[in-house]
Amino acid sequence: MAKKAKSRIISVRLLSMAMTGYFYTFTRPRTSLPMSMIKYDPISTISPYTSQSSPAAHHDIGLQHEGRANKRDTTNTA
Repeated sequence: MAKKAKSRIISVRLLSMAMTGYFYTFTRPRTSLPMSMIKYDPISTISPYTSQSSPAAHHDIGLQHEGRANKRDTTNTA
């Protein structure tokens, strides 16, 4: 029995570059270039940019963004 042909259209997940875990899903032709676009991220106000994730990049969703959320003023705690 022959192998099944690969689908011409694939679904992609655009992850937020602010690492909030917010994503959009789209479909695109398999032969086109990877997607990247500016969309609104309602969770974060740091960066509205999203880019297409690879299946291997899904483990990075839980990582904290090293922006203003992790910076704390430790010099003057009084």
